[in-house]
Parts: sequence; structure tokens; C-alpha cells
Amino acid sequence: MTENYSAKLGITLNSIYLICIMLFTVGITYNHIQLISHEHPLDYNEGGMLVITSTIAQGESPYSLQSQPTRISVYPILYNILVAPLSRVFGLTLELHRAVAGLFILACCAICF
Repeated sequence: MTENYSAKLGITLNSIYLICIMLFTVGITYNHIQLISHEHPLDYNEGGMLVITSTIAQGESPYSLQSQPTRISVYPILYNILVAPLSRVFGLTLELHRAVAGLFILACCAICF
């Protein structure tokens, strides 16, 4: 009788754990979709990234004297260089930048794992 009860309890706990994992996954996916699709900048420099990517997509340098001071960036431009070709295909939007940043975050998590 005790073995049967222990087996049923184990199956029940595993089922509850699986349901919690599924609810967490749905919730975090919904949260990230909300963050990516929000039409306004979420932080101070997010709009500036669009300008720098646009400058690079046009073949100009954001560090040239003609681009200063409006197109200055204190961050390295590798991210913008990687997003510039995608902006020609998908358009220069906040959603594109957020999606690419999310992919980089997932890649970093995979590397750390």
C-alpha cells in the first residue's frame, strides 16, 4: 500500500511541476513578445541605435567628423554592423533591434550553459 501511495504521489508532484513549468514558459514568452512589440523606446539610448544603424546601412561612419555630435555612440558598433544588413531586408525598426538583441542574449546564455 505504501509503495502504491508513493508512486501516485510522485506522479502527482511531477505533473504539478510540469504544469508550473508550462505556465512559466507561457508567461515569460508573453512578456517577451510584449517587450519586443512595444512601439516606444524602452530605454534612453534605444532610439539612438536606430540612427547609428541607419548611418552604417547608408555606408557612412558614425565616428566621422560630419556625423558628430548627433550620431555619436559610446558603445562599440559591431552590433550595429550586424544589424545593418538585416535593416535593409526587414526595415529599420525597434522590433528588429530588440529581436536581434534577444538572439544575442540567448546565444550568451547558451555559451554560459
